Amino acid sequence: MQAVDALGILGYVVDPARAVEALGEALDGLGSADRCPNPDYAVGGAFRDALDAFADYVDAYRVGAA
Repeated sequence: MQAVDALGILGYVVDPARAVEALGEALDGLGSADRCPNPDYAVGGAFRDALDAFADYVDAYRVGAA
């Protein structure tokens, strides 16, 4: 979605609802990590995905979309 920040610069942010959905998917990935051949890798991937989703939500919040 397009948004304008406090400085008046047009940019793009992820829809906040999609960011929250992605955060939930990342957290669900933590629960299935024990079924992976390399659980540490799965946990690290889920953590990175959760961090990315949270950052997307914060960006949307900062422009007033969330």
